[in-house]
Amino acid sequence: FISITGSAGFCKQKTAYDIVKEITSIGKKVLIIHCGYLNDGQIKLNNDYGWTIIPIKRYSSYELSNYDLIIIDEAQRIYPRQLDD
Repeated sequence: FISITGSAGFCKQKTAYDIVKEITSIGKKVLIIHCGYLNDGQIKLNNDYGWTIIPIKRYSSYELSNYDLIIIDEAQRIYPRQLDD
């Protein structure tokens, strides 16, 4: 587990997405679980670039073991039972 922490405007999400870009460039599968509703930029990454960014409410419909890296975005919003899964 790796945690990226910092105050608002610290570019935590950009840092995580830069990591995703590097990992996918070497053929690894990445799942980003966003603990909220997806925004237009995340939807564009899914549709135009083949990323897999899902809202937390859909995580149980994915086989997590199929991914080389799972990123939880906005993790402070996750419920304990979801984190246990």
